[in-house]
Amino acid sequence: MSSRVTSIMVYPSAMLAFAFIVVLVLVTFILPQITGLLASMGAELPAITRWIIAVSDFATVWWWAILLAVVGAVFAFRRIAKTEAGGAALDRISLRLPIIGRIVRFVAISRFARTLGSMLSSGVNIIQAMEIAKNVANNSVIGGVIDGAKTAVIEGSSLAAPLRQSREFPSMVVTMIEVGERAGELDEMLLRVADTYDQQVETTVERLTSLLEPLLILVMVGVVMLIVLAVLMPLMELTNSLD
Repeated sequence: MSSRVTSIMVYPSAMLAFAFIVVLVLVTFILPQITGLLASMGAELPAITRWIIAVSDFATVWWWAILLAVVGAVFAFRRIAKTEAGGAALDRISLRLPIIGRIVRFVAISRFARTLGSMLSSGVNIIQAMEIAKNVANNSVIGGVIDGAKTAVIEGSSLAAPLRQSREFPSMVVTMIEVGERAGELDEMLLRVADTYDQQVETTVERLTSLLEPLLILVMVGVVMLIVLAVLMPLMELTNSLD
C-alpha cells in the first residue's frame, strides 16, 4: 500500500516541484525587473504585487530563521510524540481527523483483530493474546480500550461488551466479535474482521490518493496563476502609462 501511494504521488510531486521552480524564477528574476522599472517611472504597484514582493524579500533575508523554525518545530514534535502524554494526545487527535482518522482507526482495529485471531487459533491464552494485540495495534486510545476489555474478560465478561461500551470500535466489529463468541469461533471471526478492514483501508487510501492528485494540481495552478497575475498587472500598468 505504501508503494502504491508513493507511485501515485510521483506525478503531482513532480508538478509541484516544477511549479516551485517557475515561481522562484518569476519572483527572483522577472518580477523585480518589472517592479524596478515601474518604481523608476513613479508608477504605483498593485497590492498583490507588493504583497508578493514583501513575502519574497522576507524569505530572502530571513531564510535561515525560517529554516531553523521548521527544523525546531519538527524536532519538538518528535520529542513530544515520544513522551507518554504527548503520544496519547497525538493518538487521540489522529483518530478525530477527517478521513485520516478513519484510516488510522481501521488500521489499528485490523492489527488488533488479526493478531488476536491468529494467536487464539494457535492456542495462546486470550489474556496473553490481548496484551500482545494491544501493543501491535500501536494506538494508545485503542490500546486503552483493549486493556479495559482484558480486565473485563478476566472478571468473566465477554470481549464484545466492553468494546461496545467504549464506542471506539465500530458496531459492525463488535457484532462480528459477539457472533464469534457465541458460535465458539472467535478466532475465525477476528480474522474476517481483519480482512474486512484491510480492504476498507485499501479502498479509502485509493479514493484519497485519487482525489489528492487533482487537488495538488489545482493548488499548483492557483499559485502559478497568482504569480503570473502579479507580473502581468504591472506590465499592463506600464503599457497604459506608455500610451
